[in-house]
Amino acid sequence: MAQATPADELKVGDIVFAKSRGHIAWPAKLIGSVNKTVARVEYILTEEKSDVLYKNIWLYNDANKKQFITKENLSYEAFAKAIYYTERQLNTFPIYDDLRLLHQMLQQRDTLSVEPQFIAEINKLRSSLTKTSQNYNMALQAFAELLEMPQSQLMLVRSPEAVESIGMLCRFVNPGSKNQMVVEIVRNKAKQLMQRFAAAFPKPYRKENFRDEYRMLCAIYSRHMTVTRIVKQSSTTEAKQTINISK
Repeated sequence: MAQATPADELKVGDIVFAKSRGHIAWPAKLIGSVNKTVARVEYILTEEKSDVLYKNIWLYNDANKKQFITKENLSYEAFAKAIYYTERQLNTFPIYDDLRLLHQMLQQRDTLSVEPQFIAEINKLRSSLTKTSQNYNMALQAFAELLEMPQSQLMLVRSPEAVESIGMLCRFVNPGSKNQMVVEIVRNKAKQLMQRFAAAFPKPYRKENFRDEYRMLCAIYSRHMTVTRIVKQSSTTEAKQTINISK
């Protein structure tokens, strides 16, 4: 965990991450000092006031945002909403290197026209190669369609289960099959398709390999979608409140 910000570097009015016992670090405003070891904060969104040890307080900055604004924490709707309100209060949304990568992916929206077909062919593969039955003709037809289909980072990060399915088929085995040649063909087709996926992510990678790079980009996209959903919900709620007030 990140090192707490020294008490003498904090002042009343600072926006911080504060961690109460049993809770995740939450955005808050420093509203006072109880003594040399304890500060009083007001948590953003909940407006709850609490006395928190300085050792459990971190300044709300880019380094600490990377530490605490995680995919897991953003899965809590209240936390994501608190982050949105904090950023709006500061009148600045976080600019990470992640945003550069996200921007690059979002520029590929026009490639999503093939996404329905992509998902349909992946589902054909799943249904044709199960533990109990195998329809190799259907599977090979699906592979043929997928290998001809244009791939993009955006489409692939939106479909992690599809990519995972192809990864599993790279290790496909069927000891009970009398035709082991077609089993090997399935593995080879899956490996070819995985290579096509990897080619959509140009090197150099920030991670050691394609799989880790892909997982990282999936996490970035997932966080973006979570925050976007919260922002839309907040905007809708505020619009309704404005309408009610005007009435």
